[in-house]
Amino acid sequence: EGTQSTVFHDRRHAFHAARMAEMLDAARQHYGTWFHPYPWTSLRLTEFPGLSSYAQGFPGNITFSESIGFLAHKAEEGEADTVDFIVAHEAAHQWWGNILTPGKGPGGNVLSEGMANYSAAMLVEQLRGVDARRSLLRKFEREYVQGRNPDRERPLHKVDGSRPGDNTVVYNRGGWVFWMLMEQMGRERMLAGLQEFIRRFKDGPDFPLIEDLVETLRPHAADPAAYDAFVNQWLLGTALPEFRLADIHHETEEEGRHVVTGTLTNLGTGLVEVEVAVVPAPAQKATGKGATGEGTTGEGQASAADSAPRAPGSIQRVSVGPGESTSDRKSTRLN
Repeated sequence: EGTQSTVFHDRRHAFHAARMAEMLDAARQHYGTWFHPYPWTSLRLTEFPGLSSYAQGFPGNITFSESIGFLAHKAEEGEADTVDFIVAHEAAHQWWGNILTPGKGPGGNVLSEGMANYSAAMLVEQLRGVDARRSLLRKFEREYVQGRNPDRERPLHKVDGSRPGDNTVVYNRGGWVFWMLMEQMGRERMLAGLQEFIRRFKDGPDFPLIEDLVETLRPHAADPAAYDAFVNQWLLGTALPEFRLADIHHETEEEGRHVVTGTLTNLGTGLVEVEVAVVPAPAQKATGKGATGEGTTGEGQASAADSAPRAPGSIQRVSVGPGESTSDRKSTRLN
């Protein structure tokens, strides 16, 4: 039993019960702050036999199969934990699906499942750190790329579950796109818009679709033109970049700075802003803030350079993607 939640389970399946209660308590606290105050007295998670493998969030109660969480293996350090993710996702449905009920139309389920994945990523980062959140987003990306049907894929506002590949678009592309939208808008602006969205639609009589979310968030965007460009590519379009880093070189300057250069090419579609990160070896973590630079991605190429005091040979890897900058890695932002 947590401080604000309860897990009901078979006494023989207590392996993850404390972790589940911890995540439920955190969901109630942080989702309530980020999105809307939790309106019900209790929040419970109830185990049922593994005759079926699913979990589902009803108002105040999450039904949870023994076979998808209670008996799961613990994740490695820094990896996304199955129990954490599923509990965070299902708890998010108290807000996305129950407090706010999406409309029954194309894209409606994205406001439930895609937003639950996005919320889970936020909560995993809050409790387990940036590496665990990044691992979870990689999971979304991997499952989306492997499960999509490129020839029949529709934009998020048009997907309705009737085509092969729709499920991964709703859950995984949806979760990733909302995370990227938060990075585009800024965390506080995004959360202010989501709070307004729930206040506006939680009591009906209208039930929202993605177009209503886009309209509600737009006034909160610092740069409406950049916001519209993002929405057109990612929510109303099917852009999918594929980045390739090549010709990576690491040099040490006379004053002891380490300079990393390379070429970034987008082999996919879309014009996007990314961050290129130079990741130090685990034993040589840096604390400085990343330098910024400008270039182009999309259909062209860009060169990125980064410098920081390092011990020789301390560079572990260079990676590219949204959300790559943290206190232990140096990043260059490319537009």
